Amino acid sequence: MRDIIVPKLNNNDETCKLRSWTKAPGDQVREGEVIAILEDSKATFDLEAEQAGTLRILVEAGSTCTFGARIGALLEEGEGSELQPAAAPLDAEPLVGVTVTKGARDLIDLHGIPPARLAALGLKVLRRADVEALLAPSTAAVDEGFMTPTRRQLAVAAVVTRSHHEIPRAFSVMKAHVTPALVALKARSDRGGVVIGLPELVVRALALLAPKFPWFFGRVSSTASLVHAPRPDVGVTIDVGKGLFIPVLRDPAGMSLEDLAKRFMEFKMKGLRDAFRSEDLAGGDVTLSLALEGDVVFTLPIILPEQPCMVTLGSVLREVDLDVEGRPFVKEVINLGVAYDHRLVNGADAMALLRGLQKTLESGELP
Repeated sequence: MRDIIVPKLNNNDETCKLRSWTKAPGDQVREGEVIAILEDSKATFDLEAEQAGTLRILVEAGSTCTFGARIGALLEEGEGSELQPAAAPLDAEPLVGVTVTKGARDLIDLHGIPPARLAALGLKVLRRADVEALLAPSTAAVDEGFMTPTRRQLAVAAVVTRSHHEIPRAFSVMKAHVTPALVALKARSDRGGVVIGLPELVVRALALLAPKFPWFFGRVSSTASLVHAPRPDVGVTIDVGKGLFIPVLRDPAGMSLEDLAKRFMEFKMKGLRDAFRSEDLAGGDVTLSLALEGDVVFTLPIILPEQPCMVTLGSVLREVDLDVEGRPFVKEVINLGVAYDHRLVNGADAMALLRGLQKTLESGELP
């Protein structure tokens, strides 16, 4: 017999949700086959069988489980009668005396709402609208001085706290005239039928600069040594109202701008649907923080632990300037910034990296 144990999914959470079982009790399972879907504060994970056997389920889908908890077992032939139920998962108390409609049950299972929270509503019949109201942000609670952060927000806070505590950060920012780049991107978008924007251009330009600026790309060890990534994977911040995610683009230096635009759209759709998988968010040798909302001058990003820097891209702003003959004209500009680990990078290096990005944006030549 092999116990099915919830693995430690990340360093920021202590629990995860058992989203679903992919097999029914008593099913035969092959080694390496996905048997359950787990969800932490950021993504979903496939839990694979460590050996072949007959599936015994001890914890129901929708339960909140601690890392290291036993949620089932894989039985060999003749085993099973001596297996005792596991300790009840977190929030697993039954919902007694309440009729739950199918629509409500679907939402409860999807979001892993604990029975105690549902029972506190005091309803005899629980409908989908009741669950939707429970999931909606509570303005009254905020007005009364109470606000409970989500698990996702707590995970973000843990990363920010660690970054501020461990990394000696410095920050540089530089302006870039992007009208030539915007004109070139529109022309290429019209030809290819795919909308390409400045984020795709900056990601590709950033990745192409890795051989020239190796100390900005890679993984930082516990001793502050850098393992350089000559073909870096680039993370990008995505926030479509469901919380912050940082999915990773694999080797964007080897991708076309059109392919990058398609991947950006996939990331946005996954963010809207809460459908990111662990492999979407894993790794990353450098990160681009996008602050594209109107009138945002720039944002001061954190540096993710194990990365040497984070680049930030502000929104497109309009400025009046003078040409060589002193005549006024309107141009479009953005602010490029980089927050960097001062143990690995000096200010002159940071300005040189930004100058390289600026050159690409101002040339109007698309890499």
